[in-house]
Parts: sequence; structure tokens; C-alpha cells
Amino acid sequence: MTDMGGVRKTREKAPAAAEGAGAQMAAATQGATDLIRNALQATQDYNAKVLEFAVANANANFEYLSKLSRTKAPSDFIELTTRHMREQSDVLSRQAKELSEMAQKFLPKANDVKVG
Repeated sequence: MTDMGGVRKTREKAPAAAEGAGAQMAAATQGATDLIRNALQATQDYNAKVLEFAVANANANFEYLSKLSRTKAPSDFIELTTRHMREQSDVLSRQAKELSEMAQKFLPKANDVKVG
């Protein structure tokens, strides 16, 4: 004969096991949803910062070109160009550092999410 007691015990445990698996799936789904939401927000923030920097850099270049068009002597041209290049080099370094920091803030969050 078949062991009916074993079948009965398995049948009694099945709903609890399914409930536990459902809870794990819900937690994994929530973790993935949070990761996607955070990634989307971080991407939007990053893109907004890139656009902000692009506008600032374009304005600096227009200002430089405007001043450059008013120069009379070659020495003024060299001085203006040297100053602009030095300032823009500093600005670009700060911008790159800020973008790098923004990316680093998101990466630990992405690595902390546990799925499964």
C-alpha cells in the first residue's frame, strides 16, 4: 500500500511552502522595482547635470569668442586664449569629478539590491 500519511503531510505543507515562495518572489520583485526606480532617477539626475554643464561651457565659449573678436593686438589674443584655456581646464576637471561622484553614489545602491 501507499503511504497515505506522507502524502497527507506533503499536501498540508504545500500551501505554506507556496506562501513562502510567494513572499520571496514579492520581495525580489520589490527589490528589482526599487533598483529600476533608483537607476532611472540617477540617470535623470546625471543627464540634467550633463546638460547644465554643457550650457555653462557653451556660454563660457560664447563669452570667450565675444572677447576674442574685440582683441586688437596678438598679445591680447594669446593672453585671452591662455586664460580661457586654463579656466576651462579647471572647470572641466571639476565637472568630471562631480559627474564621477554622482555615478559612485548610485553604484553602491545597485550592488546592495538582493534579488532571489
